[in-house]
Amino acid sequence: MLILISATVPDFYYRVYLPLGDLMDIIALINNAINFLLNRITSTQFRTQFLQICFNKKTSFKDMERTQLTTSLNRTTMTSA
Repeated sequence: MLILISATVPDFYYRVYLPLGDLMDIIALINNAINFLLNRITSTQFRTQFLQICFNKKTSFKDMERTQLTTSLNRTTMTSA
C-alpha cells in the first residue's frame, strides 16, 4: 500500500515515510517482542523447545509428558472442531 501511495502522491516519501519510518520499525520490533513473550509464557511446548535449542537443556520426563499431553489435546480439539 505504501508503495502505491509513494508512487502516486508527490513528495510522499520525503514528507511522510522518512519521518515515520523509524516509528514503524520500532512498532514492528515491539510487536515481535510481545509475541515472543506471549508464546514463551503460554505454550509449554514452546518453552520446552526453546530451552532445548538455546541452552541444550534436556527436559525432565514430567515436562515431556505434559508437552505430549498438550499436543495431543490440541490435535484432538482441532480435528473435532
